[in-house]
Amino acid sequence: MNHVVSKTVAGRGILLNLDNGAYFDINAVGAAVWKLCNGKKRTRDIALAVSKKFRMDKNCVSKDVLQFINELKRQHLVRVTLKPARAAKKASG
Repeated sequence: MNHVVSKTVAGRGILLNLDNGAYFDINAVGAAVWKLCNGKKRTRDIALAVSKKFRMDKNCVSKDVLQFINELKRQHLVRVTLKPARAAKKASG
């Protein structure tokens, strides 16, 4: 989304919604999730990557990632679709 600026500083993430000025400070796990929210990965793939990177239980991470992505969506920082961007392009093209 073009209205969101992000920066990683000392392992933490900073998100700024340019449309409304809302500012979000996220921890290292949140920053990893944000980085993986590229429109090409499914939520479960993001959760698996995060669980491996941080050596955390996959089931616990899956729940937390889903909650975090839902919060990003609620704050208009991401758009959630049924298909990753690449698959959606193929379907329409």
